[in-house]
Amino acid sequence: MRLIFILLFISTSIFSQNLKGVVYNASNNKPIQNVNVYLKNDLIKATVTSKKGVFKLFTEKNISLSDTICFSHVGYQTESIPLFTLIKSGHRMYLNEVVHELEEVVIERKRNLQSELKFSKVSKLPKGVYNFGSVLVGSKIYISGGDESIFVNTGLQNYQTITEVARYASKAYSWEGYQDVLQIYDIENNTWELIDDKFRKKAYHEAVDINDKLYLLGGKSLSTSKKLEYLENTIEVYNLKTGELQIDYTNPHQAVNFSAVAHHQKIYVMGGSVHRKNNGKKIFTDQGHVLDTKTGYWYELPKMRQPKETTGILIGNKIYVVGGFNGQPLKEIESYNIATEQWESEADLLYGIENPSLAYVDNLLYILDDDSIFIYNIKSKVMSEYRTNLNLRDASITIYEDTLYVYGGYEKEFGDKWFSNSVYKLPLVEFMDTKMAGK
Repeated sequence: MRLIFILLFISTSIFSQNLKGVVYNASNNKPIQNVNVYLKNDLIKATVTSKKGVFKLFTEKNISLSDTICFSHVGYQTESIPLFTLIKSGHRMYLNEVVHELEEVVIERKRNLQSELKFSKVSKLPKGVYNFGSVLVGSKIYISGGDESIFVNTGLQNYQTITEVARYASKAYSWEGYQDVLQIYDIENNTWELIDDKFRKKAYHEAVDINDKLYLLGGKSLSTSKKLEYLENTIEVYNLKTGELQIDYTNPHQAVNFSAVAHHQKIYVMGGSVHRKNNGKKIFTDQGHVLDTKTGYWYELPKMRQPKETTGILIGNKIYVVGGFNGQPLKEIESYNIATEQWESEADLLYGIENPSLAYVDNLLYILDDDSIFIYNIKSKVMSEYRTNLNLRDASITIYEDTLYVYGGYEKEFGDKWFSNSVYKLPLVEFMDTKMAGK
């Protein structure tokens, strides 16, 4: 009975704690840095050991003593042991060096992983747009306005076949315009609803939801001649229950391509660009503001670390801002702690990303950049990259019930730029069956 009690106690502690331990070199008892550590049934949530060989593995899945934990490092034999064995050894793991690195066992190759994420299409956007404001409310995605401009390459001599020439010869022009329609995608029913004749035509703005009220703020609009651009100085507040639209004429944060998140009935806005010179050069801001939607008052926030366009997402009581642009694409991931009002550097992307789209679930931050998706574990700080079968720029992503949705954006072909009305979906489990880029 005593043995059974001890085992039950250990099993309970595994369910309620994060896995920790130290990895040593079996020949000299020195700690090993950068050992890959992961559960065999949860490859996405991996971690690596520190300089002292310490690892902390976070998982929210139900695990048991019989589950397998794996350790791999170039130059060492890959080991897979039951969790019971790790606990019995005092959370210490010893790896043996190998003479030939080519003989190292690579688990991923045995699984015949696909080279890229394979998305499937769902019901199309009624109005193809990019650089719009969007937000998930319940089981519906609300897409506000957006850019529907078209830029067509007139150099038909660049096309290689008669079919290509025939396709583009009648479309050799450029057209610029913004949408004013609110497009609503019902995920569960795979249907669309349109609401028009209410909103201003604008793009490069943000949309957030607070208590079933949609706040559409920032961005820019075009003059009647479409030769001038104006920063939006009002906020549209749309009641999702009653259909009533109100206009707030106070907006101290007039910018495009900025971050906006909602937290406890407050809207936090940061960064963006506030002016474009005649030579095309942008002027960026490091300012941040918060709107208390209860009182209608605005307050200033501590400045960002640098002026830039950026994209943000709320995770707990932190606002993560990812990448951005300040004359060149940026690769920093930073966070702003709402409670302490402090900025902190979190990690670097593999390369600069100008206009990412973000989604978050289970400690994993999903970052869409053109035809790649990055996954960043905010606990272990491990980042991985996956290729997609999409050819999109400036699209947006949302996660609903373990499925990732990609919508909007534009396609580039033969130097041309066409808005996309395609909507794609991908079960999150597909990441486990796909190779990481560069592997």
